[in-house]
Amino acid sequence: MNIVPQKRKNNDSTMDQKSDVAQQSPFLPYFEVFRNELDEHHDRRERIVKASRDITAASKKMMDSQRLIHLTESLHYKGKPDAFNNRSHADLLSRVRTLGEPLSAGTLKAFKSHINTVAETFTAVSPDLQGINFHRYERNISGGIQEYIEALSFQHYLETQQLLTHEVAQGRLQSFAAEGQGLTCTYSDYLLGIFDMTGELMRFAITGMAEVGALPGASSRKEDAAEPQRSVLNDLQEIRARLETLDSDIWGYNKKLEVTQASVQKVERALYGLKVRGSERPKGWMPDLMEARDNEAEAFSV
Repeated sequence: MNIVPQKRKNNDSTMDQKSDVAQQSPFLPYFEVFRNELDEHHDRRERIVKASRDITAASKKMMDSQRLIHLTESLHYKGKPDAFNNRSHADLLSRVRTLGEPLSAGTLKAFKSHINTVAETFTAVSPDLQGINFHRYERNISGGIQEYIEALSFQHYLETQQLLTHEVAQGRLQSFAAEGQGLTCTYSDYLLGIFDMTGELMRFAITGMAEVGALPGASSRKEDAAEPQRSVLNDLQEIRARLETLDSDIWGYNKKLEVTQASVQKVERALYGLKVRGSERPKGWMPDLMEARDNEAEAFSV
């Protein structure tokens, strides 16, 4: 005898009863609150992550504008070796930035839009990072803050030949306040931003030596200045020495310290080649920076 299984019938009345029970459950409102809080958390986190990426991109463009004068020099003489070799020393000095002087109007104009982008983005995301929310989403905004500190400290060094202090960085971040007290510059973000700035100083120094055959800053101070003349290498060595004395457990501190040490060594080797063996090289010789770039990439990949 074959037994044919009967099809399961949908019991609408049973479903309605379960639905009524669910609606009458005292725990349902709690889960609805949890759902709304999670949705709000994810939306806020996405806004902060996007803001951090936008700030990082704009800060990088700010630093690129600082080096725009060097790119202009290279492109102007590209493919014109005779014109390059016949450049006067005054022409070279006019195209290479010196230290302790305000930025030129052209440079300020070049990255004014990037500064506005950073300010608008920080101001827009500031309400999401007030109170305990800053510590909750600190890792999401940290990359953007570090990149901004790098760009700000690089500009500050070019204009004053001094290191940006934590108090000044904190004041700049607090100025981006749509609500509350603005953003907080933690010591870890400040130090890691300074580490990154040393890489910009290394590129600035090597480019300056390639253009005029001298370290930037060596002749930028007045003769009657009370302080002794300093070059970029002197300042890099002092920054490295001070950072080496710190005993920090900041994540990534040791790795960035190694990159900073490598950057200082690159400038030292380039200056050695310029001063000790410069007389052996023909007129118009330009140092090959490919090896330095390869070493830099290798240091970052470690």
